[in-house]
Amino acid sequence: GPNGERAYVAVPLMRDGLWVAVLWVSMDTPRDWSDEEVALLETVAERAWLATEKMRLNNALRQSEERFVQFMQHLPGLAWIKDTQGHYIYANAAAQKAFGIPEDKLYGSVDEDIFPPETAAQFMQNDKLALKDGKGIQIIETLKQDDGVVHYSLVSKFPIPGPDGKSTLIGGTAFDITERKNAEEALRVSEERFRTLANAAPSIVWTAAPDGTITYSNEHWYRYTGISPEDNAKNWAQLVLHPDDYERCMREWTRAVETQPDEYLIEVRNRRHDGEYRWFQTRAIPVRDDQGVVTAWYGVTTDIHDRIEAENALREKQRELTALNETLEQRVQERTAEVRSLASDLTKAEQRERHRIAHILHDDLQQRLYAIKMHVGLLKNSLDSENARLMYDLADVKEQLDDLIVVTRQLSVDMSPPILRDEGLAHAIGWLGSQMKEQHGLHVELHADEPFIIPDEDLQVLLFNCVRELLFNIVKHAGVNKGWVDLQKSGTNLQIVVRDDGKGFSINSALGTLAGTSIENQYRKSSFGIPTLRHRISVLGGRMDIDSAPGSGTHVTLTVPVYSSAASLAQ
Repeated sequence: GPNGERAYVAVPLMRDGLWVAVLWVSMDTPRDWSDEEVALLETVAERAWLATEKMRLNNALRQSEERFVQFMQHLPGLAWIKDTQGHYIYANAAAQKAFGIPEDKLYGSVDEDIFPPETAAQFMQNDKLALKDGKGIQIIETLKQDDGVVHYSLVSKFPIPGPDGKSTLIGGTAFDITERKNAEEALRVSEERFRTLANAAPSIVWTAAPDGTITYSNEHWYRYTGISPEDNAKNWAQLVLHPDDYERCMREWTRAVETQPDEYLIEVRNRRHDGEYRWFQTRAIPVRDDQGVVTAWYGVTTDIHDRIEAENALREKQRELTALNETLEQRVQERTAEVRSLASDLTKAEQRERHRIAHILHDDLQQRLYAIKMHVGLLKNSLDSENARLMYDLADVKEQLDDLIVVTRQLSVDMSPPILRDEGLAHAIGWLGSQMKEQHGLHVELHADEPFIIPDEDLQVLLFNCVRELLFNIVKHAGVNKGWVDLQKSGTNLQIVVRDDGKGFSINSALGTLAGTSIENQYRKSSFGIPTLRHRISVLGGRMDIDSAPGSGTHVTLTVPVYSSAASLAQ
């Protein structure tokens, strides 16, 4: 043998045709084993195997029981076993705690010994149901535990068969679902409140699943459309949407479901139960979980038909108003052109009359005065010294004739200054300044960097007369002996500023009119008149701005377009 044995015998142990063990007996001296000895060894081997198997099974059973106990003690719920008469024969620690009774008092007791009558009746009835068809039941039971709170548990009760296959025991497990039940109840109450609020809302309220399927619509929707909830779930869009809006709505809703924007907004026409279509605006937002995944859509659909109709009516009125404005503008332009033409005709007529009067004064009246003067001189020379009184009277007549000639000559020049026509506005105003100094003691300081010859003669005459009238106003009202005239280009406009540092007057800046004091009234009553000047300037497309205050002088600014549209203004 491997250890120097001289004699040995091996007895194999067979189970189900398999060699599971062997009994080995050896001696260090040679030996012939008798049949009796081999039979004895076989008996010993069989008994040894049985004892070993029993020990192994006991160990396995003990380990299994230990695992069962550990499992039951760490089970996140209650577990128990009863016999078919309802006596508890096992309960894990969680069950003992929930039942409020220790192990030594629990085992052997029935539900009526432990719980209130209504609770015991509930448990016993469910035990009977579990045994009834041998399949067990799953049900929700309630139990007021030691914390004073009625707990809801999801209970499984099932029969445990004995060796003969008949039910000998009842097993049970219970898992506390109180929090879930409370959450479900809170959700139910919340949903009930939501539905109450949604049904009371004047708008259509709806919800949809993440894939866009409608999951809820309030009563207002069904009242308006007249369709059933079943039809609404199947094909509401085909039944309700206007044919011209159907494809657009489906396309936009599909895009919203796929892209999940923060808001979905669309306006479509929905069919009412009587067949009429009305405009609605739908606004929906996605509801997201903590990970940003859309879990639902909440939407509100509002009737905006009256608003759309009002907007359409407003747009139509605006179109009509625009057309009317265009017509009015055209008529205003025509009337303005007529007024400008009349103003131009008036200025031309005035200028022609000035030329005619100046011609009469120069070529007729002055010539007649010269002739009378010559006759008076000849008469005086033909008289002798004895007619001294008559000679004195003739000398006085001659002197008056000289004055009349000077006045008519000056009047002729004033009414139609040749320098205005020949040398332009700036030189004419310079000449006017010398006349104002000579005749009225007003020193006029002119600032102009060019002659400013204006193509439109009528406009040039009007501006000259305006400047002359404003200088006369300084003489009559400002109480000073100096004024300034500035001529300058401002884009396509000619800007003329006539200013002084005299008394000044108050102005209503909001209306741009004179305030009404005695000085202002004098301005109003002047020969050409501030209002008249302003009107005639405005008719020609210009404006007059007055800046004045008591004790601060007066600035009058005339701004007239003369360089780009003089011809049109003249027309």
